[in-house]
Amino acid sequence: MAAVVDDEFKKDRSIELEKRISQLEDEKHQFEENLTWEREAFQLELKKEREAAALKLKEVRAQSVVKAERLVAASATSWNNLAGKLYQLRYTKAKIMAFSKRNYE
Repeated sequence: MAAVVDDEFKKDRSIELEKRISQLEDEKHQFEENLTWEREAFQLELKKEREAAALKLKEVRAQSVVKAERLVAASATSWNNLAGKLYQLRYTKAKIMAFSKRNYE
């Protein structure tokens, strides 16, 4: 009689353990699915951030190019203005020299 009760206990305990194992395997599977989903969401977010950063970098570079072009244009204009003033000064100097030469002769 004790052997029958012992066998019945072992059988019940075995069934409980199998259920618990099955439950833990289901939980493990659920955690793995959640981890996979979160990893994919993280990768997608990272990709979006990289694309946004690349777009911002492209925009900043374009602005830098525009600023550089403006500086080059301003420099060229300034250079031309200086060249014009130098020409005027040389012309004025030549007129003064010619005038001085006539007065001393």
